[in-house]
Amino acid sequence: MVFYFDVLKYPPILSLIEILLDKSYKVTLLGYCSCIDNINYLIQKGLVFIEMVETNNKDKNIVKLFKHEKFRRLVNKVISDSSMQDKIWYLGSETIFLFIDEIGKNNSILYFFEVPYFNVPSRYRFWTTDEKYKFAISKANKVVNCEFNRTLITKSYFGLSSNQAVTIPNKTNFKMSLELNSENIDLLKGVENKKIILYQGVFNFPERKLDELCQSINLLSEEFVIVLMGADSDYKQLLKQKYESNRVLFLPFLPPPLHLKITKLARIGFLSYFPNKGEIEQVLNVLYCAPNKIFEYARFGIPMISNRTPSLETIYQNYKCGIGIDLDDLDDLAGKIMEIDKNYDFYSKNSKSFFDSVNIEDIIIDEILS
Repeated sequence: MVFYFDVLKYPPILSLIEILLDKSYKVTLLGYCSCIDNINYLIQKGLVFIEMVETNNKDKNIVKLFKHEKFRRLVNKVISDSSMQDKIWYLGSETIFLFIDEIGKNNSILYFFEVPYFNVPSRYRFWTTDEKYKFAISKANKVVNCEFNRTLITKSYFGLSSNQAVTIPNKTNFKMSLELNSENIDLLKGVENKKIILYQGVFNFPERKLDELCQSINLLSEEFVIVLMGADSDYKQLLKQKYESNRVLFLPFLPPPLHLKITKLARIGFLSYFPNKGEIEQVLNVLYCAPNKIFEYARFGIPMISNRTPSLETIYQNYKCGIGIDLDDLDDLAGKIMEIDKNYDFYSKNSKSFFDSVNIEDIIIDEILS
């Protein structure tokens, strides 16, 4: 497996690796991990991790270019010793752009976490062209997306066969203890026995608007608190300045799967996905969002509430595990929170049923590895 960015920021990769290891496949990960201790449970199961290049989104463009090229050369040196039977997983658009010339030469599996770019961004034109990019994808052994509509878009645009195009939902099912320790308990001091409305994820305005959620606390009874968990950003700092209180708490980023120790305590899980004007791929990516959060909430039978997107609305309609609303209407948001709370057993049972309905192990084995 080849992945350029910090693997700890991508729970579906960690889950994929664990599934393969549990099925007795040998897995080597070429990439970067900001804290090796957090993947020791995978290394103990047999993962071979080889660090290539330390990545940092704050690097200057010229530094990124040199790191990309160094990463590409180091990976190719390792892959050159692989056998024809080995499957090479190229994970994420950024990784795929760097290895366009290699895709057709090996048994390649391309795994997109977002809607693929339809054309090569300028920052990757050092390594490929639009024509070579589209041709390489069409020749890959398998092309994976994490949401059904994304798969249809990718299949149609790149001319893939039904056998090539595969959908693996972003379900994570980490097999480790999720018992709280003293550090986790300290994070949630003061909210014991409260009904937690949890947001976990990135703080990125306007795509992840969270002001309305924070404001809704004023319309809810004292038994509710709002907890927002994720890495620092300018938007997170702004939200903290405006809303932080004993009923609106902000927690730091916890590396997966440790963050699930907080997730399991939630009463309701919150999601926010608003398309921002710009590239069509980004608009489609948000409308047909495939957040691993829905499975992380559903794992513990946690009902969900969000703004309306086609992909989330389909899940809510089919499984009755959550509600999509217009987040601009605070009264409606608070009312729907109370509706879920009033009918909690119904929504909670359906949320767990949604989680149990998806078997990514079978998809991986039957549609990719067999």
